[in-house]
Amino acid sequence: MITSKWPRTDFRNFGLCIAALCFLLGPANVMFAEDNAAQKSPRKAVVLSNVKLDTSAWPMIGNPDAEKVFVELFDYTCSHCRETHQSIKGAKMTYGDRLAVLSLPVPMDGKCNPTVSSTRAASSEACDLAKLSIAVWAVDRAAFSGFHDFLFESRPTYNQALQRAFTIVDRDELNAMLASSIPTEFINKHVQLYQRAGSGTIPKLMFPRTTIVGAVHSTNELNSLIERHCF
Repeated sequence: MITSKWPRTDFRNFGLCIAALCFLLGPANVMFAEDNAAQKSPRKAVVLSNVKLDTSAWPMIGNPDAEKVFVELFDYTCSHCRETHQSIKGAKMTYGDRLAVLSLPVPMDGKCNPTVSSTRAASSEACDLAKLSIAVWAVDRAAFSGFHDFLFESRPTYNQALQRAFTIVDRDELNAMLASSIPTEFINKHVQLYQRAGSGTIPKLMFPRTTIVGAVHSTNELNSLIERHCF
């Protein structure tokens, strides 16, 4: 069984954080640092049948202990991802605290995603926007959901997004996080998961035994998928 597991850690402590982000990746397994055995086992999102992701350790919208959890792979500059984002917002209104979404940006930008051979002009800042969103989450998880919405709905340039981020999290802490290797480490892991899911089209909504590829056009469509595949 393939298990991805990160400890609950204070992301302001860079020494501990770098250690937590180190991993061994092989063709048959992904190994992450183990939680303290005395801690309560966190809720896991299962994707690709046997990959487990701790809900407390990845960028996420919703309650880490939610009853229904799935993973979204997306790009903030992707129009189909933007449409799916609206469907997810509607599903969150339907399910409330019963639903959580691990929101993992996979930029369609060759600067940080080796699967992209030619970057479209519209995606030229995709890596920077993704790293910024991860940095906001790492500094203040409570601020992530609103900033995630802003990136999708306002379609800002990177400089506009950075200025917005400075208004919702501590400037010095955000600059320190952006200067660290942490956002890049997350992007690398997101891209690896994207590759394991077959690369290609985004968005990808990943359920325990099914991955839905391409735009989800309505809340009703997504709610139906959640009822069928999310457990």
